[in-house]
Amino acid sequence: MKFTVVGAGAMGLRFGVLLQEQGNEVDFVEGWQPHYDKMKEQGGVYVTREHQNKHLVPVNVYTPEEYTATDADFVFFELKQMQLDDMLERCKHFFKDQYCLTAMNGMGHVEKLLKYFPKADCKI
Repeated sequence: MKFTVVGAGAMGLRFGVLLQEQGNEVDFVEGWQPHYDKMKEQGGVYVTREHQNKHLVPVNVYTPEEYTATDADFVFFELKQMQLDDMLERCKHFFKDQYCLTAMNGMGHVEKLLKYFPKADCKI
């Protein structure tokens, strides 16, 4: 399966890297420029389990504006609530025929996601 993870912070990377390690194709879309730049500079992200075996995991990371793939099976949102409106607008060009998935906490994000994804395609 192919996943697009919108929000490559701690939780987005955690879920996305785990999906990647299970053989799934994963692209990350990051809207915060310093974080995006650091991942590009390093060639990925450093991962550790139980504070041991720190290693670099290569990831495909894009800004919302440069990401053009529309073949993901799922678009997984893992952002802070206050970032969601902006990222939905910045990313809407690659929303085609995917399922929408989120593990975000807080209130109001379901209604925001439903503006971009048909209700039948949202697994919230």
